[in-house]
Amino acid sequence: MYGEGNQLLADGLEKMSYIRLDISIHEVGADAAGTLADIHAICFRHSWSAESFKSFLENKVHRAVVASVSGPVNEPVGFVLIRSIAGEAEILSIAVAPQHRETGIASGLLYKISALMKEEKVKKIFLEVGQQNGAALRLYERAGFKPVGGRKAYYRSASDEPPGDAIIMEKIL
Repeated sequence: MYGEGNQLLADGLEKMSYIRLDISIHEVGADAAGTLADIHAICFRHSWSAESFKSFLENKVHRAVVASVSGPVNEPVGFVLIRSIAGEAEILSIAVAPQHRETGIASGLLYKISALMKEEKVKKIFLEVGQQNGAALRLYERAGFKPVGGRKAYYRSASDEPPGDAIIMEKIL
């Protein structure tokens, strides 16, 4: 089910450690807003509504890529949202349903969005990640992102905890 590699591809993008053959990854539009909202709701405490996703995707600088597990029902299990302007892009959200985490789906989403941005002549991709989110930090580092800054008290937390700090990361395409 998995193919191995960590080689540099002809277009300069690094292939992730494991490429899953049982998922499809494709771009979606505003018509997928409900699906994106459903995935977001199971992944985050503060989730976006379907209307928020629809409005977001109606803006031409925003894009979404969805991962679906192949089978009798192509079940959408993850997505990445990105904004690209003037040769730079920012990953605004990446989500993978809890039961599908650590299976290569997030790596596939990052690879696909990097390839799409490279085709659009984007030179850099940025993102913010919680300083305490070790799994996400490892994922982004494996995908070629490097820390370039931080933001104090960036993430909301439970009412009895202080807000979490964010690390800003960058990937040069």
